[in-house]
Amino acid sequence: MKNLILTSLVILSLTLSSQAQRKQAIGKKFGGGIVFNITPDGLHGLIVETQDQGTCNWNEVPALIANPANHSEAGKAFTDWRLPDKEEMYKLYKKRKIVGGFTNYYYWTSTENNKTHVWNKSFARDSEMINIKCALKYVRAVREF
Repeated sequence: MKNLILTSLVILSLTLSSQAQRKQAIGKKFGGGIVFNITPDGLHGLIVETQDQGTCNWNEVPALIANPANHSEAGKAFTDWRLPDKEEMYKLYKKRKIVGGFTNYYYWTSTENNKTHVWNKSFARDSEMINIKCALKYVRAVREF
Protein backbone atom coordinates (compact mmCIF):
# COMPACT_ATOMS: atom_id res chain seq x y z
CA MET A 1 0.00 0.00 0.00
CA LYS A 2 2.85 2.35 0.89
CA ASN A 3 4.52 1.71 -2.49
CA LEU A 4 1.24 2.32 -4.32
CA ILE A 5 0.80 5.71 -2.64
CA LEU A 6 4.43 6.64 -3.34
CA THR A 7 4.08 5.59 -6.99
CA SER A 8 0.87 7.60 -7.32
CA LEU A 9 2.56 10.68 -5.88
CA VAL A 10 5.49 10.34 -8.28
CA ILE A 11 3.13 10.00 -11.28
CA LEU A 12 1.14 13.03 -10.14
CA SER A 13 4.32 15.04 -9.69
CA LEU A 14 5.60 14.08 -13.14
CA THR A 15 2.24 14.91 -14.71
CA LEU A 16 2.10 18.35 -13.09
CA SER A 17 5.73 18.99 -14.00
CA SER A 18 5.19 18.09 -17.66
CA GLN A 19 2.07 20.26 -17.84
CA ALA A 20 4.00 23.20 -16.45
CA GLN A 21 6.73 22.72 -19.06
CA ARG A 22 4.45 22.84 -22.11
CA LYS A 23 4.95 25.78 -24.42
CA GLN A 24 2.11 28.26 -24.37
CA ALA A 25 0.84 30.71 -26.98
CA ILE A 26 -0.72 34.17 -26.81
CA GLY A 27 -4.52 33.88 -26.73
CA LYS A 28 -4.56 30.29 -25.46
CA LYS A 29 -6.85 29.43 -22.56
CA PHE A 30 -4.61 28.12 -19.80
CA GLY A 31 -4.24 28.26 -16.04
CA GLY A 32 -7.63 29.75 -15.31
CA GLY A 33 -7.49 32.51 -17.92
CA ILE A 34 -5.94 33.57 -21.21
CA VAL A 35 -2.22 33.80 -21.93
CA PHE A 36 -1.32 37.36 -22.96
CA ASN A 37 2.44 37.51 -22.48
CA ILE A 38 5.11 34.82 -22.82
CA THR A 39 8.86 34.46 -22.58
CA PRO A 40 10.71 33.67 -25.83
CA ASP A 41 10.85 29.95 -24.93
CA GLY A 42 7.05 29.90 -24.37
CA LEU A 43 7.41 28.23 -20.98
CA HIS A 44 6.62 31.20 -18.73
CA GLY A 45 4.48 34.27 -18.90
CA LEU A 46 1.31 35.95 -17.74
CA ILE A 47 -2.31 34.85 -17.71
CA VAL A 48 -5.23 37.25 -17.36
CA GLU A 49 -8.65 36.37 -15.97
CA THR A 50 -11.38 36.11 -18.59
CA GLN A 51 -13.64 38.53 -16.71
CA ASP A 52 -13.33 41.65 -14.58
CA GLN A 53 -13.32 41.06 -10.85
CA GLY A 54 -15.45 44.18 -10.35
CA THR A 55 -14.90 47.80 -9.36
CA CYS A 56 -13.54 49.17 -6.12
CA ASN A 57 -11.12 51.65 -4.66
CA TRP A 58 -7.46 50.65 -4.74
CA ASN A 59 -7.28 49.60 -1.08
CA GLU A 60 -10.11 47.09 -1.60
CA VAL A 61 -8.42 45.36 -4.56
CA PRO A 62 -6.80 42.48 -2.58
CA ALA A 63 -10.15 41.42 -1.06
CA LEU A 64 -11.89 41.68 -4.43
CA ILE A 65 -9.26 39.50 -6.13
CA ALA A 66 -9.13 36.98 -3.26
CA ASN A 67 -12.89 36.31 -3.41
CA PRO A 68 -13.51 33.26 -5.66
CA ALA A 69 -17.03 34.55 -6.41
CA ASN A 70 -15.40 37.33 -8.48
CA HIS A 71 -13.63 34.89 -10.80
CA SER A 72 -14.61 32.77 -13.77
CA GLU A 73 -15.20 29.06 -13.18
CA ALA A 74 -11.70 28.26 -14.47
CA GLY A 75 -10.17 31.11 -12.49
CA LYS A 76 -11.64 29.92 -9.18
CA ALA A 77 -9.18 27.00 -9.20
CA PHE A 78 -6.25 29.37 -8.56
CA THR A 79 -5.37 31.52 -5.55
CA ASP A 80 -2.31 33.38 -6.84
CA TRP A 81 -4.18 36.08 -8.79
CA ARG A 82 -2.84 39.61 -8.37
CA LEU A 83 -3.12 43.10 -9.80
CA PRO A 84 -0.84 43.72 -12.81
CA ASP A 85 1.83 46.39 -12.54
CA LYS A 86 1.95 49.37 -14.92
CA GLU A 87 4.11 47.63 -17.56
CA GLU A 88 2.07 44.41 -17.44
CA MET A 89 -1.13 46.42 -17.85
CA TYR A 90 0.32 48.11 -20.94
CA LYS A 91 1.11 44.67 -22.42
CA LEU A 92 -2.41 43.55 -21.55
CA TYR A 93 -3.89 46.63 -23.23
CA LYS A 94 -1.96 45.76 -26.41
CA LYS A 95 -3.55 42.26 -26.36
CA ARG A 96 -7.04 43.46 -25.31
CA LYS A 97 -8.71 42.31 -28.52
CA ILE A 98 -7.31 38.79 -28.13
CA VAL A 99 -8.40 38.61 -24.47
CA GLY A 100 -11.70 40.48 -24.79
CA GLY A 101 -14.32 41.51 -22.27
CA PHE A 102 -12.80 44.79 -21.15
CA THR A 103 -14.86 47.83 -20.23
CA ASN A 104 -14.00 51.13 -21.91
CA TYR A 105 -12.87 52.66 -18.65
CA TYR A 106 -9.87 52.76 -16.32
CA TYR A 107 -8.29 49.70 -14.67
CA TRP A 108 -6.12 49.75 -11.56
CA THR A 109 -2.47 48.74 -11.68
CA SER A 110 -0.34 47.81 -8.67
CA THR A 111 2.15 50.61 -9.41
CA GLU A 112 1.92 53.34 -6.83
CA ASN A 113 2.96 56.90 -7.61
CA ASN A 114 3.06 57.94 -3.94
CA LYS A 115 1.19 57.16 -0.69
CA THR A 116 -2.16 58.39 -2.01
CA HIS A 117 -2.01 57.93 -5.80
CA VAL A 118 -1.76 54.94 -8.15
CA TRP A 119 -1.34 54.47 -11.90
CA ASN A 120 -4.32 53.24 -13.87
CA LYS A 121 -4.83 52.40 -17.53
CA SER A 122 -7.66 53.46 -19.81
CA PHE A 123 -9.09 50.73 -22.01
CA ALA A 124 -11.13 53.30 -23.94
CA ARG A 125 -7.93 54.74 -25.42
CA ASP A 126 -4.21 54.29 -25.05
CA SER A 127 -3.67 56.51 -22.02
CA GLU A 128 -2.50 56.21 -18.46
CA MET A 129 -3.12 58.46 -15.53
CA ILE A 130 -2.44 58.77 -11.85
CA ASN A 131 -5.50 58.68 -9.65
CA ILE A 132 -6.25 58.93 -5.96
CA LYS A 133 -6.60 55.54 -4.24
CA CYS A 134 -10.18 56.22 -3.09
CA ALA A 135 -11.49 56.45 -6.69
CA LEU A 136 -13.46 53.56 -8.16
CA LYS A 137 -11.77 51.72 -11.03
CA TYR A 138 -12.12 48.30 -12.65
CA VAL A 139 -10.01 45.32 -11.63
CA ARG A 140 -8.72 42.51 -13.88
CA ALA A 141 -6.39 40.05 -12.20
CA VAL A 142 -3.34 38.31 -13.65
CA ARG A 143 -1.15 35.39 -12.59
CA GLU A 144 2.19 33.98 -13.67
CA PHE A 145 2.95 30.56 -15.10
